Amino acid sequence: MGSAALGARARGLLALPRPPDLRQPGAGDGAVRALARPHPGFAGIVTLGQAAYFGVGAYTVGLLAAHLNWSEPISGLFAAAAVAGAVGCATGFVLLRYRGLTLLVLTLATAIMLQELGNLFPRLTGGYDGLPASSSRPCSACSTTTSTAA
Repeated sequence: MGSAALGARARGLLALPRPPDLRQPGAGDGAVRALARPHPGFAGIVTLGQAAYFGVGAYTVGLLAAHLNWSEPISGLFAAAAVAGAVGCATGFVLLRYRGLTLLVLTLATAIMLQELGNLFPRLTGGYDGLPASSSRPCSACSTTTSTAA
C-alpha cells in the first residue's frame, strides 16, 4: 500500500464523528488472525514473531499510563512506535543474519523471550496478570464538538 493510500486512510479516521470503539466484540479479530500466521515481510522474509513488537508497543503505552499517568493517546502511539522500533532494530541486528527455518525459529524464540521478560518484573509490568486497566482521555484531533461562527 502506497503512502498516498495510507494518508487517505489516516485522514478518513480523523474525519470520523467519533473515534472507533475498539472494545467492541470482534473489533480486533482481523488483527489477531493476521498476526497468528507467518507473513512474508520486507524482501520476502518470513517471520513468526512479528506480534512481539506490537506487544512491546502496547506495554509501552500501558506502562506510561499506569506509572506516569500519561493518558493522551496520540503521543502514546508515537512513544509505542519509537520503543517498538528500537526493540525491532536491536533484535533485527541479530536475527536478520539468518534465513529460512532458522529465522522462523529464532523470531518465535525472540517473541517468547520478550513475553517472559515482561513476566520477570511483576512490580513494573504486573507479571503474568498484566497491567491494571486504565482509561484514556479523548484526543483533541478526534473531538466531536464544533465551533459556531457568530
